[in-house]
Amino acid sequence: MSARAWPFVVHDARGDAHRGVVRYATSLRSAALAPSDADAFAIVLLAAPADVASAPERTAICVPARLSARATEATLRPQPPAPGAALTLVPERMAAYAGGIIVAAAALAIAPADLFPADGDRPRFDELALALVEAAGIETIAAYTALIRHELRLAPGADALLELEQRLTPPEPDERPPRRAPAVLRLAAVLTTLRDRRVPASSLEQVADDLRVLRLFARDGVGWPRAALARLLTDVQPTPGAASRTRRGDGVVPRRRPKGGR
Repeated sequence: MSARAWPFVVHDARGDAHRGVVRYATSLRSAALAPSDADAFAIVLLAAPADVASAPERTAICVPARLSARATEATLRPQPPAPGAALTLVPERMAAYAGGIIVAAAALAIAPADLFPADGDRPRFDELALALVEAAGIETIAAYTALIRHELRLAPGADALLELEQRLTPPEPDERPPRRAPAVLRLAAVLTTLRDRRVPASSLEQVADDLRVLRLFARDGVGWPRAALARLLTDVQPTPGAASRTRRGDGVVPRRRPKGGR
């Protein structure tokens, strides 16, 4: 046996599902460690002790302690679960993993003994998977916060989310950026999502571009610069197939049919 894999799904406190994979491998070389783009995490169980220095992101490698001489390979192999059933391990294997180590790129506040309880046969892969998902989310959120600091050129120690809010909705109405501009709408959604400690739908590249647009509308007591107005007009152009009319006050003039045309 080289490696086997089982799909695994966990639900976080919000009820969102996160799909990943649990792998059992005889060696590091026999296991595909990093999760695929479609997976939120990967858990790898090595069949024997090994020197593992690091793990890919969103991946936890469970390395067992030295096995007893009485434990045979046949008794240590995990059995494939029936549909809807949890993965189970024999007592010898549970004890070996409980006394081993867990290697991950992020610091996980979880111990091997917590995942492999001595009085059970079902590892708590759900706890490990949620810890990986949470760690990945925290790191991603930190990347968005750092990007906001950089693009808005904030002073050290400034609250990035508060600064973004103040620039989206300054106290003086005539200082506010156009609220219907696509970049402003996306940034408002990013702000709400980050405050909920969730990863935004907008990519880092999109947020960086939107923050540069927001900077264009920093009036500093003068009218909007020409570059800001040009960008606004570009962003609000109707896309092909979009409705040709908008409500009055949206700032977009309805297109008129040419005379004699349809």
